[in-house]
Amino acid sequence: MLSAPSGHNANQTGPRYGHANDNDEIDLFELLFRLWDKKGLIVMVTLVTMLIASIYAFTASKNSGRLKPMYPHSK
Repeated sequence: MLSAPSGHNANQTGPRYGHANDNDEIDLFELLFRLWDKKGLIVMVTLVTMLIASIYAFTASKNSGRLKPMYPHSK
């Protein structure tokens, strides 16, 4: 039998995790704890994205985002 990447079998029914509630409620404390556990990854992705955006912003030429007219202006 093939299993899904999350460890949940494709033909199983019910929640993927044993601690999930049956009434589809979101446990905000559990969500916050999971985010807090991954804070290093979140900070690294944020910093790398800011670094790439900063490099682009300071090195891009002023005309790099402008479209050039296809036809010259006629008077």
